[in-house]
Amino acid sequence: MSTRPWKREILDRWGREAQTASLKGSLGMEEILRIQVMHCLLAGKEDPDRYEDNVLKLLNMIPDSWKDDEFRRGEAEFIKVENTPVFRYCCGTPMGTIDRPVKDRGGRVISPIFKDMEIVDSDKILSACINLFDRRQLLMPKVYKDYVPGDIIENYPVEDEEP
Repeated sequence: MSTRPWKREILDRWGREAQTASLKGSLGMEEILRIQVMHCLLAGKEDPDRYEDNVLKLLNMIPDSWKDDEFRRGEAEFIKVENTPVFRYCCGTPMGTIDRPVKDRGGRVISPIFKDMEIVDSDKILSACINLFDRRQLLMPKVYKDYVPGDIIENYPVEDEEP
């Protein structure tokens, strides 16, 4: 079965375009981060676990070359390790308390067991990311509008304001 000449031209043209297609210049990091910030804000209304996951994704998406000294100093405060009790459950209720732990026949404590857990402060991470974007001037500038009833006189950004 032979291919018609006009079909061959179309296939050749699409084949060349598919081979030369690349992501260079088409992936705007600012746009990707803006979308992820929106995911964080929307997830914050619905589910705290999704909010934390989206904030951690936002933190991991920021290129290392964008992170300044102030951001790096604050990174130590984002995730802290705390020794927290982990309880075993029986019939839906935790076994024992911190004051009165449950022990097995050998005298070993079985509930609660203390483990080092990472505590993530998602609000601090999101705040630090937004402050970083502000320092890099990725956020939209503030625009003030003078209103006359029914008409806009002038739009001017804060930076152009004269004393």
